[in-house]
Amino acid sequence: MVDEDLVRKVRELGDIDLAALLCLISREHCIISTDAEYLDDLTAELQLVASHTFGLRSAVVDCTANTTLDDLIAAIQHPSSPPPTPHG
Repeated sequence: MVDEDLVRKVRELGDIDLAALLCLISREHCIISTDAEYLDDLTAELQLVASHTFGLRSAVVDCTANTTLDDLIAAIQHPSSPPPTPHG
């Protein structure tokens, strides 16, 4: 049986929301790219999608050729506070 409320919610998702949902469902990473001039806007949108749509915490990591594994681990660690509640 189709859950009409779920179908409605999926139909209301934007492009980035839908891409994130598909990645979460498939348990795969995705690569979303943009021109450098739009990078800050895309980063902000992805953070909103993670927190408001899916109730997830996010981390932004600016990697360079000199970024080490320890740097990456330190950048993605979060405090033990619960993630925000998704909008329903």
